[in-house]
Amino acid sequence: MEKTALLFISHHPSCLPKYDYIRRIYKNYFSILLFCSHPYLNSEIIGLYSKDFDHVLVLPDTKYELNILRAGLSLYRFLKNFRNKVKPIMDAHDAFIIFTNFSAYLPVNAILSRLMRNNKCKQYIGIGEAPEFKMDIDILRTLYLLFFTSIFRLIPVYYHRRLSYLYVLEPRRRILRFNNPFMRIEHFKRYDSKLNPLYHVFEPIVEQLGFERNIIMIYGDTSVYEAYRCSLPRETYIEKLTLFFNLLSRHYKGYRLIYKPHPSDQSKVMPGLESINYELYKNALISEIHLEQNIQQVKACYSVASTGLLYSASKGIPSYTLYQYLEFNGEYPRAFFENENGCENPFLYHIKRFDEIGAIDAISISPVKNNDRDEWSRLLS
Repeated sequence: MEKTALLFISHHPSCLPKYDYIRRIYKNYFSILLFCSHPYLNSEIIGLYSKDFDHVLVLPDTKYELNILRAGLSLYRFLKNFRNKVKPIMDAHDAFIIFTNFSAYLPVNAILSRLMRNNKCKQYIGIGEAPEFKMDIDILRTLYLLFFTSIFRLIPVYYHRRLSYLYVLEPRRRILRFNNPFMRIEHFKRYDSKLNPLYHVFEPIVEQLGFERNIIMIYGDTSVYEAYRCSLPRETYIEKLTLFFNLLSRHYKGYRLIYKPHPSDQSKVMPGLESINYELYKNALISEIHLEQNIQQVKACYSVASTGLLYSASKGIPSYTLYQYLEFNGEYPRAFFENENGCENPFLYHIKRFDEIGAIDAISISPVKNNDRDEWSRLLS
């Protein structure tokens, strides 16, 4: 009997909750493998998933860099490490079906380009959708990337100023799309792919059964002022943040206010929090995985512009951005939140004035009830 494995490739660990959900659906029929590489990965995150996947392969991170000697040496070591570790895994299976998101970052590109040459790999399934974009290409960096990927026989990549690294030709031939169960079904029909088969399933929702929602999450990022080019003077930015956090504390009096630093911030916190009582989250989980662990207690999530809010909103948690209130006027972070999906999401709210705190906390929308079994069966047929 043929031994087939489902192989999940993860760059950013925010993929892992979806991968784990797919694992639970197919676990009785296939071996389930996870290959991952990212600087945010740590022993706490891996520990959550290692016991459930049949095999977890963690590889060091590697990056596209302009210094071709340093980048080339790093990738050479990465590929050597991967080749040595993957051979016994490949030998133990007769066939593979690959799942990845649409990342073209170097670790995923390196793994995918090597696996695609193996005749045991039968399918390449993309989770999400290839991003829509305007032709805003960095020509010089793209020429470098095409040269770099050709040397190492990788999938050709170009550099898009707004979306970073994108494949020249998307290698995945089937697309699995997780739809927001709180958005209108007719919205999703506009995304039917003419090139690749598209399979629709719904984001899984955890029922609230007798749990008290007593947590307010604040997702932080100390570099956001410079990274997103705030139009306010820094002193004014800090004053507005301080006012906001004070009013947030008053509005949610009696709740647990938990501040979760960005993974790259370690324990550093944003300005303006000094005068309120909050709990500093010190563990090593990223926001999406932390929410999965505590979703029945979280009442609302706030952030200047964390993409973790897209995840919390898809789970039916009132989620609030602050970038308009703080007068960030550049393309970022609007590109994340003001596309069609962001505008359609009823649990995502963009605060413009401090008196909009809690504006959608009372919203009540029943999720779409849909039987996905047919889609899951068709996906691997």
